Amino acid sequence: MNRSHSLRFWPALVGLAAVVLACSTPLKLLGIDPTPTAALEATLPAALPTSTATEAVPTSALTAPLPTLSATEAVPTATQPAAAPFQVATETIKEENNQPPSPYVIDLEYPRFSGAPEPAADDLNQQVNELLTRQRTEFDEMVKTPTPAEFQTGTHGLNMRYEVRYNDGKYVSIYFQISLYNSGAAHPLPYSETLTYDVGNQRVLQLGDLFQPGSDYLTVLSEKSIASLHSLDITGGEEGAAPVENNYRNWNLSPDGLLITFDPYQVAAYARGYVPILIPWAELSDILTLDI
Repeated sequence: MNRSHSLRFWPALVGLAAVVLACSTPLKLLGIDPTPTAALEATLPAALPTSTATEAVPTSALTAPLPTLSATEAVPTATQPAAAPFQVATETIKEENNQPPSPYVIDLEYPRFSGAPEPAADDLNQQVNELLTRQRTEFDEMVKTPTPAEFQTGTHGLNMRYEVRYNDGKYVSIYFQISLYNSGAAHPLPYSETLTYDVGNQRVLQLGDLFQPGSDYLTVLSEKSIASLHSLDITGGEEGAAPVENNYRNWNLSPDGLLITFDPYQVAAYARGYVPILIPWAELSDILTLDI
């Protein structure tokens, strides 16, 4: 091309450049990149990852039941019924033998338990039967040795009464008051027996089962018992209330606390009779493990 032809096309080129600049500059000012679509597509990945935060949940998942927190789970009454106390009926054993050389009279009252759970009720009744058998065996041994006629002042006798002091569906605690008379003695020998039963575990509880392992519970019971005896103006019975297991053999659960029964002669004179001491549960809470 000669120079005259180049000069003729120059104004047209300048004008075309002006149009391009006029079109592209406002788009950039508006934040729109005029880069061709094909070029943009080349810079994108083949597939964008799906955000889990906005992922569509299948309808079946929405209708499925939600898990229930165990702390607030509603327990059907049918599967975990409320604990109910056992039913208690009184049964008796009465015998009388007027034949020499050892006449005797037996008059016993004892509890018979029924209700659910039946295996526990049956086992508890068996425990009561064993207590009865032991009392009767010891009495029979005494009767086998006749009292010389010149010393007889009456017939041999065995008498027993009871009180259910706790019966809440979890524990049963029974107190037995027994009187044994040997013909010729100045007076009957009164003493206590107790039986406390763990219904859920089907076992007889020992005093130590109530307290934390390693706790000096006997010292605690002794200190509180002696203080109570002094408040009743009973002095001189410290030995009978010393921290020795045998001194606290007669104990019962009660709604208000641990009930200790000291037999006649144990902490006071015979005329004072039985001496019960109640130690409130709140005073034992630091060492107590029993769920009561």
